Amino acid sequence: MTQRLVDQFNADERLWKKLIKLDLLEFTKARPPQDGIGQLTLP
Repeated sequence: MTQRLVDQFNADERLWKKLIKLDLLEFTKARPPQDGIGQLTLP
């Protein structure tokens, strides 16, 4: 039972990280970089 909750949590976390990364990419594409400030370096 516990293992299933952990698996579910890990899956959700991966999904969130993917969504956040996509949001950041869209955000940086949406606004032109201003002297390099707009270019975020993703880990």
